[in-house]
Amino acid sequence: PVDIHVPDGADVAVSVYVKEEADCTTAHRCAYAMHHLGRGDTTGAAAMPGAEPLLSGYWMSAMEVYRPVAAPVVVAFGDSLTDGHGSTVGANRRYPDLLAQRLRQRHGALPVAVVNAGLSGNRWRFDRFGQRGIERFRRDALSVSGITHAIVQLGINDIGFQHQWTPQETATADDVIASLSGAVAAGRAAGVQVHVATL
Repeated sequence: PVDIHVPDGADVAVSVYVKEEADCTTAHRCAYAMHHLGRGDTTGAAAMPGAEPLLSGYWMSAMEVYRPVAAPVVVAFGDSLTDGHGSTVGANRRYPDLLAQRLRQRHGALPVAVVNAGLSGNRWRFDRFGQRGIERFRRDALSVSGITHAIVQLGINDIGFQHQWTPQETATADDVIASLSGAVAAGRAAGVQVHVATL
């Protein structure tokens, strides 16, 4: 736990110092946010001149922010369209960011928290780009503290990848429909309102 005040919608910088060569067990390959790699221990530095810019994030999988008064929590679960593909890097212009801004403006003092659980390349049935969606939905959406709502937008890669890159990893329309239906059922069983987006 870290005792700092985090304004709604604020960016939070997290510094990690790795003293020796180490494998990275957690990575966000296409984070669409700026990360920086510097030499030496710069964890206490206010700036990192000469640092190498990175578009991927490493070692950190989540951050929880405590709010003394409970607020609704919406988890946006999906693939690159949720992750932010095509948005301006470092500008927080992914659709979950814009949704969070709109909800803050609408609800004022009691905002709705929006969690981005997008993962570029993710599919329902296969693990190649992160854990497959039918498993990841429970971990990355339903296990988020305080979740009340989920937006599910996943399945286009199940259709497209088999035609372009992974012909041996097939998915039919029925497979995608069953995966979406399973996510909705799991959400309802957990008391979460699930909204399914079109592909």
